[in-house]
Amino acid sequence: MSRSLSLVLFSTLGLALLGGCEIHLTSGPDACDSELWIEDGLLFIGCNESEPAPDFVNSGPCLEFTDGYCDSDLDTIPDDVEGLGDSDGDGDPDCEDTDSDNDGISDEQEAGPLPVQPLDSDGDGSEDFRDRDSDNDEIPDSVEGSVDTDADGDPDRIDPDSDNDGISDLVEGTEDSDLDGTPDRLDEDSDDDGIPDELEGDEDTDEDGTPDFLDLDSDGDGLPDSFEGDEDTDEDGTPDFLDLDSDDDGVSDSDEGTTDSDGDGIPDSKDAVDDTSLEVEGELDAEGFIDTRPEGCSCSGTGTGTATLSLAMLGLVPFGLRRRMRRRNGGF
Repeated sequence: MSRSLSLVLFSTLGLALLGGCEIHLTSGPDACDSELWIEDGLLFIGCNESEPAPDFVNSGPCLEFTDGYCDSDLDTIPDDVEGLGDSDGDGDPDCEDTDSDNDGISDEQEAGPLPVQPLDSDGDGSEDFRDRDSDNDEIPDSVEGSVDTDADGDPDRIDPDSDNDGISDLVEGTEDSDLDGTPDRLDEDSDDDGIPDELEGDEDTDEDGTPDFLDLDSDGDGLPDSFEGDEDTDEDGTPDFLDLDSDDDGVSDSDEGTTDSDGDGIPDSKDAVDDTSLEVEGELDAEGFIDTRPEGCSCSGTGTGTATLSLAMLGLVPFGLRRRMRRRNGGF
C-alpha cells in the first residue's frame, strides 16, 4: 500500500473514530476492489455493491425434492413454478398446498404429464392446478371431477363434451331436465323421449326456444317425439319426429294425429293408405260412381261372352210372358 493511500486511510479512520462512527467490514467476491465509505454515521470498508435479489429457489431451505428439483409439497410441480401465491386463499402458499385451487382434485392430477410445465387446458393463462374451471365450460372442476364419462381419455373436468353426444357441456349444463338423476351433460337422452341427444342435436327445429334435445315435440306438430320416433317412414331423409308429414300423403301429421282410423295397427300419421277417406282415383260417371276396375275390363264383355249373355236373356222371355198371363187369369 502506498504511503499516500495509507495516510488517507488512517486519516479517515481517525475522523470516523473522533466523530463517533462505528467501523464495519463488508465481505465481497475476490475480484472486488476494497473501498472505503461512510453511510449514516457508519464507516464501511469493503465492496459497496448491491446484493442480488434472491430468486425463489434460494430464498429458503429446500426440504423436499422431486426428480432433483425443489418440491415442498411433493405434488410433482416445482416450487418455483407454483410460487408463493395463495390461489385458494387458505393461508398456504401454492408451493406448500397439494390442492392449490381447492377444487377437490390434487395438483398432481391437474399438473398433467409434464409437471414442470403444468397443463392449461383452456388456454386462459391459468394452469389447471389453480384454475377452478379448467375447460371453461362454466361447470366447476369440483362438480365435473376426474371421472371420464365417455371413456375418451380426458377426465370430465377438461372434456368440453363429457358424454360425447355432439352437444357441448357448455350448452347442456348441470340441469337434469328429465329428472332421472343424471345431469344433461352426462345424459344420452336428456328429455327421455327415446331419441338420443346425439340424433336430436341442439338445433331448435320449431323455433320455440327449446333445443330439440330438450324438446318433447321438436317439430311442433302436436305429436310427441316419443310417439313419432326417429324412423323415417316416407324415406325422405327427415326422421318422423322432425317431419311435418311423416307418410308423405299430403295430410299433415298435426291433422292426422295419433289415431288409427282403419285399425290396421299403423297410426294415421304414418299410414299412407289412410284410414278415413280411402279415396280412389278416377272420374265420376253419370250416376256418381267411379269405375275402379282394371283398365280394359268391361261388365258387358266382348265376343262370345256377349253373345252367350244375350241368348240367355232371350231364353228367359217366354217364361216371363207365361207368368204374366197366369196372373191376369187369376192363376199362379
